[in-house]
Amino acid sequence: MRQLDLVFRGPRLGIGCDGITQAIDSEQKVLIEWWQAVVDQMPTKHLPDSFAISHALALISDTMTALTDGEVWKGVEGRALASALEALQRSEIDTIGPVQGNNLSALITQLLNREVVRSVYGTHPRVAIYGLLEARLQQADLVICGGLNEGTWPQIAQPDPWLAPRVRRELGLPGLERSIGLSAHDLQTLLGGTEVVLSRSERDRTGPTIASRFLLRLQALLGSNLQIESEALRLARALDSGLRLDPIEPPSVSPDAQQRLVPVSVTQIDTLRADPFAFYASKILNLRVLRDVDSEPDAAWRGTAIHAVIEEWTLSDKLEPTKLIERADALLTSPAVSPVVRALWQPRITAALKWLAEETLYQFGEGGRTLLSAESFGSIPLAGVRLSAKADRIDRDADGGLVVIDYKTGSAPPTKKRAAGYALQLGLAGAIAEQGGFAGISGKASGFEYWTLNKRSKGDGFGEIKRPLTLRGKDIDLAADFTGFAIEIAEKAISDWITGTRPFTSQLTPEYAVGTDYNHLARVREWYGRRQEDQR
Repeated sequence: MRQLDLVFRGPRLGIGCDGITQAIDSEQKVLIEWWQAVVDQMPTKHLPDSFAISHALALISDTMTALTDGEVWKGVEGRALASALEALQRSEIDTIGPVQGNNLSALITQLLNREVVRSVYGTHPRVAIYGLLEARLQQADLVICGGLNEGTWPQIAQPDPWLAPRVRRELGLPGLERSIGLSAHDLQTLLGGTEVVLSRSERDRTGPTIASRFLLRLQALLGSNLQIESEALRLARALDSGLRLDPIEPPSVSPDAQQRLVPVSVTQIDTLRADPFAFYASKILNLRVLRDVDSEPDAAWRGTAIHAVIEEWTLSDKLEPTKLIERADALLTSPAVSPVVRALWQPRITAALKWLAEETLYQFGEGGRTLLSAESFGSIPLAGVRLSAKADRIDRDADGGLVVIDYKTGSAPPTKKRAAGYALQLGLAGAIAEQGGFAGISGKASGFEYWTLNKRSKGDGFGEIKRPLTLRGKDIDLAADFTGFAIEIAEKAISDWITGTRPFTSQLTPEYAVGTDYNHLARVREWYGRRQEDQR
């Protein structure tokens, strides 16, 4: 079940049991065999093409019981589901006629949508707040009688707006003072508990209060035997005392040298420098964020999917422009993608990919370029560890130099960020290519390009090429300086944290920290902005 839960995480493009089967990795043979046994128990496997709805409901109930060992019927939701199915079975539901198998899901959804389940909120397994009537019927190990003020317990007898006191007596009706006797009876009953605490507030929103006559009588009778609770009063006052809490420091973890020796990818250099704790949690502790089950496609999913489409188009379709649009349409027309997502994304993605196909053909034609690799992996040793990269595309230009290309479904990183030593993935990938880290590729990296697929910064349309032409506020010769600058930054980061002893501190450079997946582990909200150096 844990392995299957991981399969369910994130967006899925399949529908029903077949879609789940397709999503399971073919290498997970034990999971596939187990899942196939589960699928064989599904009601659709045992229903004819046309059947009575009551027969289907009975089969569904039996299947859910078998798959969950009866756990499905527990809790508020389970009891509501059982009642709903039982009511449908008692009704004349078969009068709607035979049902086709492909209509079963929609019909069951329609029948159960009218059921409302109201969960019980605000309850506690060991603490309950009762009114006087409820308290008469319950028992507890510790009973706290609150509100023992005159006017609250007992309440002030309200005059009868219709009958005078003498008329009530003549008619044999109980007097208005009877409520005071009932309040006394309630208190006497509660005093029979194992441990009882009598409490009241000395002030309310109107001013000082008067102790209940019942409480005053008990104090008079008990005298010196009366036990006064002081600890609870001290704790209650401490809640309002405004204690000064010294802010904690950010977590700063120092694993041993063996634990630090992990391979690093070019996309992780930014995290290592800006938020070392996030790198520690991700690469050293191997903690991974679990996405929601069957979540809607988001921007991250879109980027991964578009990269996969471009990769298949480059490697399998021989750069045929129409094939790229067909692959994108097939991705977005999947029944698992909601119509809203499709309506928002399809026009933009189609226009951007059409531009990408035209620009690619131009570069390989009039531009004089040659495709060397697409979505290829490469690595080199750097500062004692392995630095790896996945290059979206590497071309050779007309002059024999290497052009490293990064596809972006969002915006290209700004110059200021690169000048600060971040977003240097293109330069690092170029350095790896120069040192023979990509199989079959050699030469000098002389071109670096972001192919962005979002709306153009100037003019209409989607898709444009951006080149990191400036760094440190001035023009530089990328062929000579960009790869060297990137390697210098990466080597320093690896020497500090991977092969060195520098602690992994959270939010070291927060303005360049990417993502918040590990902020809750670092308890960022407890210290960020509260340190003295943050407030200066």
